[in-house]
Amino acid sequence: MDVIIDTKQLNKLKYAYKSKYVDDSELYKSPKLCNGVNQSLNKLKIIDIIEQYGELTSEYSDIFQREKSIGYCEDGSPIQLYTLDKTKTQKPIILIVGGVHGDEKTSIHGIYETVKFLLTSNKWSRFITSNFVIKIIPCLNVYGFNNNKRNNSNNKDLNRDFIKTTQKETKALTDYIKHNKNRIKIILDSHNAYNEEYISCKQEMKYFEEYEDVAFKLNLFLNGKYESNDKRSFLWVSRSKNDGTLSDFINKNNFIGHTVESPRSLVKEIHYPNPINYEDGAEVTIDLLINLMYIYGKMYNNKIIS
Repeated sequence: MDVIIDTKQLNKLKYAYKSKYVDDSELYKSPKLCNGVNQSLNKLKIIDIIEQYGELTSEYSDIFQREKSIGYCEDGSPIQLYTLDKTKTQKPIILIVGGVHGDEKTSIHGIYETVKFLLTSNKWSRFITSNFVIKIIPCLNVYGFNNNKRNNSNNKDLNRDFIKTTQKETKALTDYIKHNKNRIKIILDSHNAYNEEYISCKQEMKYFEEYEDVAFKLNLFLNGKYESNDKRSFLWVSRSKNDGTLSDFINKNNFIGHTVESPRSLVKEIHYPNPINYEDGAEVTIDLLINLMYIYGKMYNNKIIS
């Protein structure tokens, strides 16, 4: 990967860069997520996620529902789908996808915390939920999630299979997107890296320059928020060379969006072959997802991207 933005560039850009599309006053800064013990998330199972979302569907039953599953994994597990719809109209859809890689549990937890935020009333959630219906697939790779494995039950990396769609998981998701292509406008594919966060997309993507501009601004924002932590590498843009990713599918089918990577922890060093997911890293997932939905939503409404 060629890094377009890295930490050495940040000091030069910190006070000089002016985004074409993002104003500082529009950026959301999530509160500290982990104020006590920084819990490992590695023991979470899909039943735990369903229970968490079930509590939200009970509390907010008028606007947040569990839908019919979009299909099944190779191991027979259903792929869950949830809808947050405050307007009850045919608004365009933002689709958030989690758990393409089953062992990236911090991002899956971050999506759940993002949904909780969207169910509250504030400047960012009001704009997002009054202009869009939010569809959430918390975990595409249920087998990987339950077994702390990157790949599915056939040992296939799903994020290399979204063009050929040889696996039931990728076929189910791409079929769902194609079936709803007239309403789905923005797709964010949430992942976990090690100790960094970045937007991953290919330079030939239709809106690469716009994504790059937004990434610059978010980079500086995150650098400022987490500057006390010298282990952070902050947001950058990678020119992905991987083929068959969900980001590839998004671009080839003219949707807005891309892969969004966030760290597994803010303070813990994460290493393979057995990476541990921690609760605190989900804070960055929230920051990225809320800001990207808000920014891309405004850019879509203003016909900058469409």
